[in-house]
Amino acid sequence: MRVKLAIMTGWIIRTALCFALLLSAAALVRADDATKDAPPPATEATYDETQPGADDPRVREGFEAYKAGDFKKAYDIWLPLADAGNAEAQFRVGRLYRRGEGVPKISSKAASYWEKA
Repeated sequence: MRVKLAIMTGWIIRTALCFALLLSAAALVRADDATKDAPPPATEATYDETQPGADDPRVREGFEAYKAGDFKKAYDIWLPLADAGNAEAQFRVGRLYRRGEGVPKISSKAASYWEKA
């Protein structure tokens, strides 16, 4: 009886360890995939004043807030401009929605703003 119990206990422990190892490997793969698909940080964003609407100083002010990581402030600056038809602000608001920066990540809203731009 003790031998059966020892064999069964060993089997349970080995199975649990294998399961834990598989879960760990899966988590590492997901973490690696997430970092590959991660967008570059806001500090690497560029600004091209030759784009339609980019010459507006308020759009530039929003961009400075964006680069500083204050996505909510950038959104608050760009949204009224985007709704008024500023193409650069529409592009920037779309980017915020696409990346989920300061707003929920909603691809359909991003596409809507990009179509307007």
